[in-house]
Amino acid sequence: MKGGLIGKYYTLKYIAGVIIVTLVISSCSMMSSMQTGRTMKKGDVGLAVGYGSLLESNGSNVFSDFHFLELNLRYGLFKYFDVGLEFASAYPTTLDVKYQFAGTDSSIYACSIGFGFTVQSARSGFREIGVLVPLYTSFHPIKEVAVFLSPRVYCYHDSMNWLTYTGLSTGFRFGGAFALVLEYDIYKIISKDSQTVSQVIAGLSYNIP
Repeated sequence: MKGGLIGKYYTLKYIAGVIIVTLVISSCSMMSSMQTGRTMKKGDVGLAVGYGSLLESNGSNVFSDFHFLELNLRYGLFKYFDVGLEFASAYPTTLDVKYQFAGTDSSIYACSIGFGFTVQSARSGFREIGVLVPLYTSFHPIKEVAVFLSPRVYCYHDSMNWLTYTGLSTGFRFGGAFALVLEYDIYKIISKDSQTVSQVIAGLSYNIP
């Protein structure tokens, strides 16, 4: 028991270091998931680190095209209920909760609902804020393979107006406590005609019991 606590202590120290590095390079919208429909088990800590590429366009006109780093931390607060904190070099910081209302940690399917807040300090000094509501669903055909689909609505206020994103994240998770995650996200900005944002992410996920 003591050894496990010591291991968690040093792991969390490492995570804290990664957070600091990510915040230093931190710089628009919250879209990625890197999660299945399952929540963390009570008392477990989850860490996911990803690298992705984002494309923002309006038809054939490309507005943004860049790469980013992402760090997602989760903690199982209760059975079927966890809390998360996400940092990324292209996004605001996100604090969210997730409740699993269908399936178990060993069932072939799982569904969860989430709710979160985002905040980011703009260069002008105005703090950009947002609210997101994701639905996490996943199918687990075999023990260490999952296919996930997560539609969501995300609204945020920049220095001038409110923007609303609707879309989904979909991908695969391969592995158990340590896993490879591949994800594709696509969203439409409702308040801007024909403008879409898409991204691809590859990352590693590790659950600490």
